[in-house]
Amino acid sequence: MQHAKCYIENYPRPQFVRNDWMSLDGRWDFAFDEGNEGEKRQFFGGFERTHEIVVPFTFECGASGIGREEPCSSVWYQRTFVLGKERAGKCCLLNFDGVDYTAKVWVNGNFVGTHSGAYARFSFDITNYVKEGENLLIVKAEDRFDISQPRGKQRWMNYNYGCWYVQSTGIWKSVWLEFADKAGRLERVKITPRIDEYAFELECETLLAETDGYELLTQLEFRGKPICSLRSRLDGEILKQKLFIESSSVDNQVYFWSTGDPAVYDFTFTLLKDGLPVDRVGSYCGFRDFRAKDGKVLLNGFPFYQKLVLYQGYWEKTGITPPDEGSIVRDITLMKEAGFNGARLHQIVETDQFLYYADIMGFAVWCELPSPHTYNARACSRVMREWEEIVRQAYDHTSVVTWVIYNESWGIREVSCNRSQQLFTEAMYLFTKSYDAMRPVIANDGWEHTLCDVLTIHNYAQDAQVLAETYRDVGDLQSRYQKMAPHLPFAYGYRYEGQPVIFSEYGGCAFSDDVKAGWGYGESVRGVDAFYIRFSSLVRAIKSFGYCAGYCYTQFTDVQQEKNGLFTIDRQCKVDIGRLRTINEE
Repeated sequence: MQHAKCYIENYPRPQFVRNDWMSLDGRWDFAFDEGNEGEKRQFFGGFERTHEIVVPFTFECGASGIGREEPCSSVWYQRTFVLGKERAGKCCLLNFDGVDYTAKVWVNGNFVGTHSGAYARFSFDITNYVKEGENLLIVKAEDRFDISQPRGKQRWMNYNYGCWYVQSTGIWKSVWLEFADKAGRLERVKITPRIDEYAFELECETLLAETDGYELLTQLEFRGKPICSLRSRLDGEILKQKLFIESSSVDNQVYFWSTGDPAVYDFTFTLLKDGLPVDRVGSYCGFRDFRAKDGKVLLNGFPFYQKLVLYQGYWEKTGITPPDEGSIVRDITLMKEAGFNGARLHQIVETDQFLYYADIMGFAVWCELPSPHTYNARACSRVMREWEEIVRQAYDHTSVVTWVIYNESWGIREVSCNRSQQLFTEAMYLFTKSYDAMRPVIANDGWEHTLCDVLTIHNYAQDAQVLAETYRDVGDLQSRYQKMAPHLPFAYGYRYEGQPVIFSEYGGCAFSDDVKAGWGYGESVRGVDAFYIRFSSLVRAIKSFGYCAGYCYTQFTDVQQEKNGLFTIDRQCKVDIGRLRTINEE
């Protein structure tokens, strides 16, 4: 495994790296605010803690030090941090990688901002609120059993049921400070590979104290060898560049990223003011292109058969937060060892560290919006705003193959015939395509598709013969399937137009020694031999469909009451991992 040049261990945002930073993960003061009286009682100026919590783990999980599963809609966090004279004179940026659901933030008693949305990163410029020496940081997190929130698999009752699990409240990803020059800084870089031109197209966003005298120096390397550099004058706060990467300094002139060879190019962006550096950011990107065309998903112009496993990102003691960086590496390694070349990240937006390791380890992933569970104006507004943040945040990650907006009509229950809901999915699809014209987009995964670049199918039949008979001919899928299942592949008014077909959920074989402890699909298999028979017959049935472009097996691990994982929740394989790989690679 070869790291990107900009890699810093435990840095929360590996694709936009500043060297001058300070982690705020660790022990914070914490208080439940059962009556939501904290603001009235001015907790934002400091409060008496009732608990200590380990950030970034939510209070519901054991690793937080609290482990209370009963909901509380308002909670408070408090900690101090110390700035030396040099850092106190710089621009100070406060970053939250994820807070569920609404965060309100105060620094030294001053309100600095709020953000709603559990799954997107956000930042505040707190330069005017910090001072040399000790500073007080207060965060209030608000989270309710509101089904208009994009909440994914988080329950909205006081108990688990079906495939909905314990809620996650408050800070669940890393918190950190970073420091830049007050004269100006880089805000964001959008990196788009253009494989037909052997070039990277860049769109750089800056924030400048004034307009004159600024330049941006962009340097490109591959595995330590300089490729090219470009120095451009800034006429405004957004600059577009194109870097051509064909170079005699590397063996093959151009290296394409693939799951077999996850090569990445290294970028260094230096913002100059009157010739002097005021900000420097490191990044990376693989040179690749994902497209849906002629019934295939293509990687760099060649058919890419996806062998995915459903990944929900739950851990026994840490909930939806990875325990540490090494745990991410181990998970991806286990999935690859089991013969999968990617994962559908299901109803969760994983940490940037997870996506980083997917990038450099060659592991394809799908990025999916966690669903709301109702359709109304509030839900639509949240979906639009939060999805934009998520797409912008994950866009540069090389391993992201596909964008998924809705899952199984959750939050759009009447999409099969409700024109308003159909038009909303069209709007979300078109917005996503406007930002990313390359990657395939799926408006509603599993069934009742409206606009889609890939036709995805969910079916948990445990009899391979039934599965094979149901889907033997993709041409008459809509009419045949109408007689066999409650959900049609397409919503009314839409039809199959030659898209690639992927079985994006299947299997889910119930597999547990204690069948009363949870559930899976079908009668629980009795022993490993019975599992091999069912697993291999289902895989072979799907691979027998000549039109099929891939599959996604449910699922990687057991999750709370759901006992259909290939691994237990503590990542112990229930069967022989080598035999899984052999079946997947047949």
